[in-house]
This record gives sequence, C-alpha cells and structure tokens, in this order.
Amino acid sequence: MNLINGLKIDSYDSIAKVVKILRKYGDWSIADNKKCIENHDYILCYDCADEEGLEQIIKCYKELTSEKIDVSLYDTNHRPVTIQIMMNRLNMYHEIGEELQAEIDAEEEK
Repeated sequence: MNLINGLKIDSYDSIAKVVKILRKYGDWSIADNKKCIENHDYILCYDCADEEGLEQIIKCYKELTSEKIDVSLYDTNHRPVTIQIMMNRLNMYHEIGEELQAEIDAEEEK
C-alpha cells in the first residue's frame, strides 16, 4: 500500500490557469491534467516520507488557491486535511532532520 500525501483540484474557472501552475511541478499534458481533474484523481502526490514532495504540494496548493482554484489536500489515509496540518507535518520533518543531524554530528565528535 502506497502511503502518499496528495492534492486534488475541486473546481476552477480556467483550465489554462490550472495547467500553467501545474506545469511547474511536472510535465503532464493538458489532456492528462484535465482527465485527472475531471476524474477527481490526485493531480500531485508524493510518498509520505518525501519531505521535498510535501514542500511541493504545499507550494502548489498556495499557488492554486491564490488563483481562486478550489483544491483539496489528502493525507496518507486518503482523508481530507487542511494546509495547516500539511505545514505542521513539514515542520515536524524539518525538526526531526535537525535532531538527527545533531546526533550524527555529536557521534562524529567522539
């Protein structure tokens, strides 16, 4: 079972606006993007442990919503979540990374 964080497009006024933003995150065709949106499939998703992927989802979400495009975010259990939850998860990943690096540095000094 793939544990992913994902983003789906709920509604939009202009497919051109959606595609313009999504092209920054992948090289899918307009037809592929439109099909995913119409089928309410994930338009962007990453493994739950992929910190960079989570950053991309958050960045894409912010760009889309700034253009008044309705977007839903989903957690690893395919449940809707808020942007704040995603941002908190990303902050947690950063903190864990810093703690691990501090432990590695401490071990190297021994």
